[in-house]
Amino acid sequence: MQDYISLFISTVNNELLTNISKALDSDIIFGIALLTAMLIGERRREKIKKIIFAFVLAFIISAAAKEIFKINRPCINEFARIDCPNSYAFPSTHAALSFTLAIAFLNKRSYPAYLLFAVFVSFTRIYLTVHSLVDVGGGIAVAGISYYITDLLIKNGEKQGFSK
Repeated sequence: MQDYISLFISTVNNELLTNISKALDSDIIFGIALLTAMLIGERRREKIKKIIFAFVLAFIISAAAKEIFKINRPCINEFARIDCPNSYAFPSTHAALSFTLAIAFLNKRSYPAYLLFAVFVSFTRIYLTVHSLVDVGGGIAVAGISYYITDLLIKNGEKQGFSK
């Protein structure tokens, strides 16, 4: 059963939003958008490595959680704008990755732009009816956990004498 907010979002119909949402649905375009946004906002090589590690960790945790929870996608309804992906819904990997990027910029003035990007990406996932609000919430949790684990591993590595 889908929540009312997700159902409401799926009833919105806007051609420009549909086209942007479909573009972001492409793994290649989404990956390019993530990496471009990261490189625009961050120049420090060590921080870039940290963000990429957090991306990889978020992707792995999301993939594992999808297989553990096995929650079907909500896209089987009259509002579906794309073919329903064959993978499970929870958590949203798009949300996990875009919020991981936003978290990486928490201490920068550009953070609101990254947060807006993450919220927009998550909105498009619900709009396309491939995710619900709960799936996006799961993705946000994965982002926080992934970035926290990344921080712990880096701090522990520094204590052990490993270079950044």
